[in-house]
Amino acid sequence: FFLQMKIVFFRLASFTGSIIATIAAAIFLEIILDFVGLEYLKHSIGTAGTILLLCSFTYSLRKRKYIFKSGDMKRWLIAHEWLAIVGSGLIFVHGGFHGHAFVPLLTSGVMLITVVSGLTGRYIFLHARKQLQLRRKELEGQGLAGNEIDDRLSTLTLTHDAVKKWRTIHVPMVFILIMTTAYHILSALYYDGFWR
Repeated sequence: FFLQMKIVFFRLASFTGSIIATIAAAIFLEIILDFVGLEYLKHSIGTAGTILLLCSFTYSLRKRKYIFKSGDMKRWLIAHEWLAIVGSGLIFVHGGFHGHAFVPLLTSGVMLITVVSGLTGRYIFLHARKQLQLRRKELEGQGLAGNEIDDRLSTLTLTHDAVKKWRTIHVPMVFILIMTTAYHILSALYYDGFWR
């Protein structure tokens, strides 16, 4: 039990550290750009971050086999996570951490919640799946029949199924992120005069 809790703590600490490091790096880069007079690069950095976030959605396309139909899902998931983390970091550099407008702040907040919910769900899901596999092997080693194993694992299975439902938060947040990002981009283009 303590070993499993140690593994869970390590996984949670690693992704929390990744998020904190990404935000700290974004703040540092923003300060540097402002200090050296290169704040105009923030729009290009935001565009690059948005492109990386869009690329991270290829994982969902691969998972459902809409466009991409080959490749190891674990590698697709890792690419999805890192594209989302780096893309979010670049977007934080673009938007800065100022309270100058509601829509950019809302979009940044939704993006942060989406990234955190995605990473949280992944680590909890992997832990639950591993726990189920280990427990099943233990019960099989004890010589129990399939029905007996299923009965004993029913609680763990319910927990595992409940953990999978984290997507009920993550998926809507992704759609909200897409809508707020699109609104932010369109309003920025309109008010900055690109359509005039």
